[in-house]
Amino acid sequence: MPPVATLALLSRKDGQSPELFSRYWRDVHGVLAARIPGFASYIQHHLGPPLFPEGLRQLTGSCTSDAPWHGLAAVNFADEAARQGLIHSEVAAMIHEDERNLFKTSLLFNLESAASTLYEGRGRAEVQLVVLVKRAPQLSHTLFTAALNNCLATALAQASAVYSVTLHDLSSGDPSQWNTAGVDHHQVDEHRVDALLQVCGGTIEALCAALEQTVAQPGASLHEVSECWQLYPVDAMWTMVENHRPTSLGLRGLDALRTIEEAGANNQYSPGLLRCLYGAGVVGP
Repeated sequence: MPPVATLALLSRKDGQSPELFSRYWRDVHGVLAARIPGFASYIQHHLGPPLFPEGLRQLTGSCTSDAPWHGLAAVNFADEAARQGLIHSEVAAMIHEDERNLFKTSLLFNLESAASTLYEGRGRAEVQLVVLVKRAPQLSHTLFTAALNNCLATALAQASAVYSVTLHDLSSGDPSQWNTAGVDHHQVDEHRVDALLQVCGGTIEALCAALEQTVAQPGASLHEVSECWQLYPVDAMWTMVENHRPTSLGLRGLDALRTIEEAGANNQYSPGLLRCLYGAGVVGP
């Protein structure tokens, strides 16, 4: 079976500070989520305030949506069978319970295997821009995804400022199936998201300029495929699971990890000690 991905767009609870949201998501909720069986990788993207580039606004006339997204979680699984841990495991039930401490909205997209496409660029990415796209109502899903793949993603990946582009078609995921009482899992049409791009490069300013130039390219008519573009810079990325195992961060949280590193306590990374603390099911034999 082919690999599959799950993406979650997240907003913090009303009244919760950005600093508390980031700490709790990474060091409490994220450490718990890293124990869900079946994760091949799990990366948290902590989003900054939305950007409204003037050039893109002039082209589309509708890129000023202020939908308050504060996080993007990206999880990869070896196959659909491995993703069942997200649904049926004991830890998944605990995740549902803990979501109420953190999220106002959680849109979880369990995507089909062919829904994500990576367009390789060049260089090592230093920053990432998350682009959310809403399909124009007059356009079919087939034409919408074809335009994003054949015009937007391929052209962006060729821009000198862009190192890579990953395009996710979100149509195969139904967020309403992830049901946590007290947390909103339903898309509002005004802020509906039909596709998500992760654009990596050297600077946010250069990535925004590359996006503007790509949308404006002659003959592409990319501004006609969407009635809403949302742009978010990624302020921080935290890898909680890698190569099917929780990372040191995913096991302990950042404060404990920094304390261990400051003390030079290398014994805290030994397999025997980690098995003693967390069990073989998490850290391996």
